Amino acid sequence: MGSISKPGELPPARLLRSNAPPSTLTPTPQQLFNTVRRAILESHKFNDLSFENISADCGQLVTTSLSEDPDVENACPRISYNSHTKTLDIRVMPTLTHDIHQPWIVMEMSRMVSTGFVTQQESDSVRFLVGTSILSRVSGPVCRFIERARYMHLSESQSLPSLVIETGWSESWPKLGRDKDLWLQGGFPEVQLVLLIKWSKISSNRVKGTIEIHGRNGGVTQLLQTEAIFPVPTNSTTQSIPISREQFLGQNVSAGGNATQVYQLSMDRFRELAEESIRSKGLTPA
Repeated sequence: MGSISKPGELPPARLLRSNAPPSTLTPTPQQLFNTVRRAILESHKFNDLSFENISADCGQLVTTSLSEDPDVENACPRISYNSHTKTLDIRVMPTLTHDIHQPWIVMEMSRMVSTGFVTQQESDSVRFLVGTSILSRVSGPVCRFIERARYMHLSESQSLPSLVIETGWSESWPKLGRDKDLWLQGGFPEVQLVLLIKWSKISSNRVKGTIEIHGRNGGVTQLLQTEAIFPVPTNSTTQSIPISREQFLGQNVSAGGNATQVYQLSMDRFRELAEESIRSKGLTPA
C-alpha cells in the first residue's frame, strides 16, 4: 500500500491497495479508510467503533488496507468485517479484563493433558491465536467474512477454529452477538462453540459479568448455557462449562479416541483471574 506522508503522520488521504473507482455509496472506501485510521491513531483509551451499511468489496478492501498500514499495525487494533450484516467493527486499546480468558484457557489446557483428557500430541496440534485475522469464503448467508477474534484455537488440519471466545463491556454487546452469529453461521461446520464473556459496570465502581456458551443444534445457532461470573452465585453447585474432545480439538482427535468425552472448564479458576484484573483497574467485583 502506498503512502503520501511520513510514518506517524495523519494524512488527509492515503492510497488504498486497489485503484478501482470509488463506490457510489457514502462513505467511499478511501473516506472510510481515512476515518477509521484517524480514529485508531488518535485513541488514547479503550474504544469500540462500528460502521454499518458497508459493502463487501469496501469492507474487505478497507480491512485489508488497514492491516497493511504500519502505523495501524503498531496500534494493535482488533478489526473485523461481517458481509452478512455489512458491519465493520474496530476495537482499540483493549484492557486487561478483555484478555482474562487467555491465561484461563492455557491453565485448563494444562489440566486437560495432566488428567489424560487430551494427549500431549493432541495438545501440540492446537494453535492458540489472539487477535488473528481470519478470511473465509463460504456458501450460505455469510458469503465472506474477515474476523479478528479475541481468542481462538486452531487445529493444524483446519482453516477455521473449533472454539472461539469473544469478550466485551456492555456497550459492545450488540457486536458480540454479531460476532457469535458470524462465527457459527459463517464458520459452519468447523466452528463448534463460541463463548461470549460480557462485562458491565454498575454503581459504586462494581463489575458484573456473565459467560454465554453458544453452539448449534441441528445446524441452528443455539444458546446452550449461561453462567454468572459476578456476583458469585449463592448456591453451592460448582460451576463449569462442558466441552467435548471434538469441540476442543476439531478434526485433530486421535484415531480411536473418544470424540464425545467431556471436560469441565472451571469457572472458579476463571473467576480468580477475573477478580485480580478487575481490582487492578480500581474496580470491585459485584
